[in-house]
Amino acid sequence: MGEVQNYKDLPVVQRAFTLVQAVDTFVHTLPSTPQGRTVGDQLFRAATSIGANIAEGRGRDMGKEYERFLRIARASANETDYWLHVAHDCRLVAEEDYTRMIGLVDECLRMLSTMITRLRNRNSSTREEPAVYNYTDEQEIADL
Repeated sequence: MGEVQNYKDLPVVQRAFTLVQAVDTFVHTLPSTPQGRTVGDQLFRAATSIGANIAEGRGRDMGKEYERFLRIARASANETDYWLHVAHDCRLVAEEDYTRMIGLVDECLRMLSTMITRLRNRNSSTREEPAVYNYTDEQEIADL
């Protein structure tokens, strides 16, 4: 299997989009109270940020910049997890919906952590070792 060319083809982006769809359906059921609006707004923003950051990072490069955006996506997944726990603890979400969304968040977190680790390992294994210069002639050193 070849390398994925488009961010939309990444399994983690597909999983994140499934999560966004579930979150979108859920936030429409929240009450129009300050608590409901806050949880809904924050949860939707956090969930949509997962895929958005992966897409943005993928569009930059496959090195440290991409890894940085994957870390941001992972942070957004953690934030999504937090807001789902708030909704659950405040009894705003049905147990079945909560379990499904938390499962999707957990999958995103595992995938992102694996991607970050593999990217870091690939980047560190392709780095060149620093050059070592041994000067024995004092005149050579003076000419530098």
